[in-house]
Order: sequence, then C-alpha cells, then structure tokens
Amino acid sequence: MGVKMAIEFVAKQLFGYDSNQHKEKIGEKFTHISQGLFSLPLNIRGTTYHSCLKSQGEVMDMMRAYLKERLTSPETYRGDFLDQALKDLNTEKFLTEDFILQIMFGLLFASSESTSMTLTLVLKFLSENPQVLQELECSLKEESLTHQVNYDYSSKAEHERILNSRETPDSSLTWTEVKSMTFTLQVINESLRLGN
Repeated sequence: MGVKMAIEFVAKQLFGYDSNQHKEKIGEKFTHISQGLFSLPLNIRGTTYHSCLKSQGEVMDMMRAYLKERLTSPETYRGDFLDQALKDLNTEKFLTEDFILQIMFGLLFASSESTSMTLTLVLKFLSENPQVLQELECSLKEESLTHQVNYDYSSKAEHERILNSRETPDSSLTWTEVKSMTFTLQVINESLRLGN
C-alpha cells in the first residue's frame, strides 16, 4: 500500500498524474513490474514476466499521453518535472521525447523500491528510539520537551526559526530549510546510514 501511494505521489510530481482519472492505478502497474523483474523471463501469456512487460507498456503509454497533451497545450503550465523537461527540450540537444519518458519511468521505478525501504527504516529507528521521536514531536506541541531529552539541538526551536524567517509563512519546505534543521537532518541521515 505504501509503495503504491509513493509511486502515485511521485507520478503526480513528475507529470501531474491523477489517480481519480484512471481506472487502473499506476501503483498497481509498478507492482506487476517489480514482480516481473524477479521472475523467469518467459514472455508467454499468463506468466509474471508477460504481466511485467504489459504493465511497463501501459505505464509508458500513459506517460506518453500526458506528454502529448502537454505538447498540444503548452500554454497550460503546471510547474512539474514534465513541464520543465519540455521547456528544456527546445534548448538541450540531448533531450528527446523518448528520453524524457525513460527518465520519468526510471524515477518512478526508483521511488517504488527505495522509498518504502527508507520509510520502513525511519519507522524502525524511531520505534527503537522513543526519545528521538519525542524530540521530533515537540515541534507540534506547545511546550518544548528538550529538557526531557539530552540533545544539543531542539527541533522545536529549529522549526520555529524557519517559520519566522520565511517571507511567506504558508510556503512549502525547501531543501535549504531541511538542511538547516540540524536535529531533523541528523535523524534523516542516521536512518539512511542504517539502511546502507
């Protein structure tokens, strides 16, 4: 379930995928693709490998339809990866429509495997270290819990500093802001370190 949600989220960010517009979900397709990678490569109807190839073709066709739609209506800017890639298509010689589709497929595939593993590791790490979870949660509470946890950094103070320094308080979190959250970034890095 988590992997399917992650794929649908990444697909929305890449090319504006909306799961309500499709009868068959892209997350289901990637489940078939993943299963087919670890099967005997017999392209015979009814085999896992055949299902994998069929799902891959359907995902590529779906993404191709989004790409063609964007090419026919360039005035509608959505601000996602596909918009930027199509903008660069005119200036970068190495970019082709097929190359953009392959990149998007690769990014979707990478998100299907790595995201679920990373989220599992983060949850495992936090469940084994309740004081870390408590420190991360303190930013959501009125009172800081830093006196109960023995760390040099307060995530509540970090989060408040970021919110106070923003020009627009409702704007999305930026990578620069994430890097400035010392304690939160330490939790992320430790989870990734444990995963390797």
